[in-house]
Amino acid sequence: MNVSDKSFGKKVWLILLDVMLVYAVLSVGLSLFCGLREYKQHCIDDDVTAVVYKSDGSVLEYAENKFDEAITGDVVCLNIKLPEKAPYKSTTLCTIIYNCAVEAECDGKVFYEYGKDIIQNDGELGNIFVSADIPDYAWGKTVTIKCTIPIGDSLNSVNNVILMPSRYALRYVLINHEFDFIFCITLVGFSIFALLIFITTGKMKNIDREGIYLFIFLASVGIWQLGYYSTMYIFINNPVICANIEYTAMFFFGIPLGVFLSAGYNRRFKKVFLIMASVYAVVFIVSTILNYTTTYHYYRLVHFERYLIAAGMVAIFVIVILNRKTNNMSEKILGTGVFGSMFIMLLEVMRYEIRDNFHELNDITSVSLASFGIMIFAFSLLYEYYNKLYTEMLMRKHLEQVAYTDGMTGIANRTAVDNFMNDLDSKSDYGIVFFDVNGLKKANDVYGHETGDKLITVVAAALKESFENSGGFYGRYGGDEFVAGYNGDGKRGIEESLSIFNEMIENANKAHELPFEVGVAYGSYVNDPESPMLIEDAVKKADSAMYAMKKEMKKKIFAGIER
Repeated sequence: MNVSDKSFGKKVWLILLDVMLVYAVLSVGLSLFCGLREYKQHCIDDDVTAVVYKSDGSVLEYAENKFDEAITGDVVCLNIKLPEKAPYKSTTLCTIIYNCAVEAECDGKVFYEYGKDIIQNDGELGNIFVSADIPDYAWGKTVTIKCTIPIGDSLNSVNNVILMPSRYALRYVLINHEFDFIFCITLVGFSIFALLIFITTGKMKNIDREGIYLFIFLASVGIWQLGYYSTMYIFINNPVICANIEYTAMFFFGIPLGVFLSAGYNRRFKKVFLIMASVYAVVFIVSTILNYTTTYHYYRLVHFERYLIAAGMVAIFVIVILNRKTNNMSEKILGTGVFGSMFIMLLEVMRYEIRDNFHELNDITSVSLASFGIMIFAFSLLYEYYNKLYTEMLMRKHLEQVAYTDGMTGIANRTAVDNFMNDLDSKSDYGIVFFDVNGLKKANDVYGHETGDKLITVVAAALKESFENSGGFYGRYGGDEFVAGYNGDGKRGIEESLSIFNEMIENANKAHELPFEVGVAYGSYVNDPESPMLIEDAVKKADSAMYAMKKEMKKKIFAGIER
């Protein structure tokens, strides 16, 4: 669909406006839903020191919660000095530790542990949400969290060690990720709802299949991000299950994205997107088989998958650049979204670098921009798809208009009339009327075809005025013949409509719209539900009544024109 630059500019502003509106609505919704800023939390990052016991027997001590990278075989002990008194009546120590077996103890007594048996069996852990209820005897003392690193992984910091009231502990995972959580939940919920609608509403068209691929992609991205930010613990407090769901979504989402773009985006690049989808599919299948049949779990392939995702985004970006001069609205929308999301992702990379190298700026760099970038990309895909749906709707409407509309009068044609009569219920009190315009042939011969056409349009206008407002049907059957009717309540509807019709014809004659008086013969039939008649017989009844009226009218002369 070709559009002007002005129209495209409006579309871009609509996208940006929607992004900001959704952000505002979700932020307000979160405040009402969680009240995160109302309940208390006590960060103790400054009271954490680390000791790393290296596999070679050396010991490294650090005066903070960040340390040189510890690898397989190393053990990290986080020493946490607790306040003299509990800040809350019932207090829980909360933090997130990635893929390590965790054990918390004080005075030689272990009061929390997770993952030891999983590591021994070469299992997958993912992000461990440490939620350790502090025993009364530990206050004023040092709590040690021992982190055992599994094969093939590493650890270099443990951040956001927070004391919280126990009843709010589960909401720890939402801190600094409130928007991410609400956005992802909205994305997943909306996508699943849309998928159910697409799958359960009739025969699938090509455009519907594209929609299914799109919403599977959006749901997968939303689920992946829920796991990435550890906010999935709100629903499932099991690190192994959360890790498997997160990684499965992460490895999977590129498949429906590639198929969607191959089906709907610029056809020149169809093969590129199909190849991209195929590569993602192969990696997903292989990694899934390895995850569930060997000790080579998803997390060992995460870095490779991230490179693959980056390569896919770069490929899409390059294609957008190559296609930047397009006048197709759908492709322009997607291109704008790709540019916007790539810019946000670049800022996100910069944020990571600043956070890792300038610890004093942690407060400024604590808010992730990834969800905002994903939101822009998701909105561009949705707008791109919506634009295609809208274009297809207009095309379908145009085709239906051509197929079911009479070109001269603009009312329904014979095909539409036949469909109406086929839909009549013989058990209802439907009514039909057949009309025949008098004098069309002589009007054409004497006054010309332009006058003959005007005669037809005057009758069509009278039909529209008399039947449309009362919910009736009307159409041109061909030549000088018209059909109108009601599918139910036929007697009353026909009587009222014919009264208006006769008045309209009389007004046309008084106004001298034509150089002769307009005359129309008609015959009607109203079905009796108690003694129903076949539609074919009803049509014959109405037709016969019309010819009987026409026969009577032939005895009179209309402005010197006789048929």
